Amino acid sequence: ANATRLVEFKCENSDKLVKADLSTNAYLKSVSFKDCSILGTATGGANILDVSRCEHIRNIDTRGTQITQVLTNPNGSTLEEILLSDKTQVISMVKQTYLKVLGVSPNTENLTTVNIVDCNALRHISYPYVENATPDFSAFKYVQNLTINNSLPTLNTISFKGYDRLRNVRLESLPNLIHFSFNDMLGTSTEPTLESVILTGLPLTVLSMNTTSSNYKIAFNNATLDLS
Repeated sequence: ANATRLVEFKCENSDKLVKADLSTNAYLKSVSFKDCSILGTATGGANILDVSRCEHIRNIDTRGTQITQVLTNPNGSTLEEILLSDKTQVISMVKQTYLKVLGVSPNTENLTTVNIVDCNALRHISYPYVENATPDFSAFKYVQNLTINNSLPTLNTISFKGYDRLRNVRLESLPNLIHFSFNDMLGTSTEPTLESVILTGLPLTVLSMNTTSSNYKIAFNNATLDLS
């Protein structure tokens, strides 16, 4: 943290690094901790990587670490790509207007909260990803609380098939989202968890709730559905 003029930091494939403090590296543009396998295991909040003061940050890679959250500046930054650890629990991206790639592994099983607001350049929410393909929503399969507002302009379809931990959904101002599906949401033996669904300012043409076989069911936990 004393190297205040640092613009790039790369430490990869380390099995010794347990904590990183970038809180005073305001000029940092690129940081990679890829495959630093025990990063985030020290006490005192080491599992959270704070880059909220890195106003010029463009690229972040925490894949293969124990980092559970990356704190970005809630007022925005120059962040273009962030690739996250599959240990991630909370994703909050607000006013990241340059962000194009939010790399979330489909193996992120401890994901509790996703909050994406005013990220209207965002095109990809998973990795690996295919350039020019529509966003792959399956990366959020294990999420419990999901909010997306004024982001992901190319997203046209969302399917919650197999989302058996989902509790709260809030989707607002997604300009091309036309197809929303709960089809085959749960296995027949799975207890429902979904409590609230709020869909606002969406150009939906299809909202479907169907099962394709007796192995699936559509069920909610006394849920509220708001289509205002």
